[in-house]
Amino acid sequence: MSRISLNNVDLAWLRMESPTNPMMITVAVHFRGRINYDQLIANLKVSLVRYRRFRQRIVRPRKIFSRPYWEDSPNYRVEDHVELLDLPSPADDTALQEAVNKKMNTTLDFAHPLWKLTVVDNYPEGSVIIVSVHHCIADGISLVQVLLQMALTSNIEPVKQSSVDDLIGNESQAEREPAIIEIAQQDFDRSEALQTISPSESPKPTSQTNRGTLYTNPPITEIIAAAARIIFRRPDPPTILKGRLGKIKKVVSSEPFSLPEIKRIAQINHATINDILMAVASGAIQRYLDLHNEKPKRNIRAFILVNMRGRSIDEELGNKFGLVFLTLPLDCKPPHERLGEIKQSMDRLKMSAEYAATYVILNILGWMPGWIEHLATLILDTKGTVVATNVPGPRQQLYLAGAPITSIEAWVPQSGRIVVGLSFVSYNDQMFIGLNVDAGLVPDPEIFLKLFTEEFESFQADLSVSTLE
Repeated sequence: MSRISLNNVDLAWLRMESPTNPMMITVAVHFRGRINYDQLIANLKVSLVRYRRFRQRIVRPRKIFSRPYWEDSPNYRVEDHVELLDLPSPADDTALQEAVNKKMNTTLDFAHPLWKLTVVDNYPEGSVIIVSVHHCIADGISLVQVLLQMALTSNIEPVKQSSVDDLIGNESQAEREPAIIEIAQQDFDRSEALQTISPSESPKPTSQTNRGTLYTNPPITEIIAAAARIIFRRPDPPTILKGRLGKIKKVVSSEPFSLPEIKRIAQINHATINDILMAVASGAIQRYLDLHNEKPKRNIRAFILVNMRGRSIDEELGNKFGLVFLTLPLDCKPPHERLGEIKQSMDRLKMSAEYAATYVILNILGWMPGWIEHLATLILDTKGTVVATNVPGPRQQLYLAGAPITSIEAWVPQSGRIVVGLSFVSYNDQMFIGLNVDAGLVPDPEIFLKLFTEEFESFQADLSVSTLE
């Protein structure tokens, strides 16, 4: 039985796991109508066969200084990782949210491969698939792309649908391309850049990998300097959004936002979609703190995930992203001025070596003893208050297991003392927002999403006025 040691970055994420903080990425895929269970299993078997991490488990040797490793799971079957769940009556949105919350707070079984699909089939609007995958297997962008490789762009029989590999080499089949091909086309348009940040947006590309994706490769001196700035950066000020994590996480999701409208605002302001989202998020956080009579002494920061894998995913999956620290302006400013500050900060971060430095730091932490990583994580977590990620989705209607997909929602885990996680997922001209919080510190996440909507509406109104002027 082959054994493959975990690489340093994946090991770093594995060791962030705790009984009260499962390091899982959670995705909810909603359908109109009922999916075909047998077809779902067949799709999983075909799509996951190329990614061995989904059929491997992690073994943690008891010998001192021995690294955890991947090994093929004995008696592995896809069916054992798919469960059926009936929501309690009346099987409404509240019951579904409770089901997602339960999955988010349930640790995966380390005796088996670290993933699980839960199929909810009695939700009135149609089936829902809740996907739970440990962060050490894949990051959010690669996970969503793996899931979408099972999807079709038309509801035809699977035997008549061309495979992903066939479509890559056959342009005449473009009208039936799986979503993975459509996602890749978004990397090069600033106004449609759905990734949180892509180093490919830098104006000075120096390296090329992953089928043409360009990104900067900063020199080691800049990486070392950026790492030093991160380590010695002053902590975020204390607020109600910081504190020791409790035992329960709570997740909520928003009503969809119009992606064309977000793009329109981005184009008018010569900004990215992510600039718009973070500017709105900053205003919503300000509103939430004001609602709770919280006045931070200075601005807080958000950890923004930076995609470093390019436009394609490899068979090993894993975590290939860095982080940058975005300062969120919380003083009362008109939305267009807040956007200007966010855009300026993001442009500066894209030119920096900060994302590469954090990736190097994770590599080093994964190489060091676990207690050192734990201590370092606690220190780094003081540098920010919110973690945010933006996952690009397909721009057209998709079908899976015989039913149309209506929405895709996701929630990211937090490490150490990070209380708030924001996930933005685009799909079929809609933007879905997932919020994951510590239930003890933020007991009312629904209020935050309501404030996000109010801030977006204020942003639209402010833009109209400033445009007329």
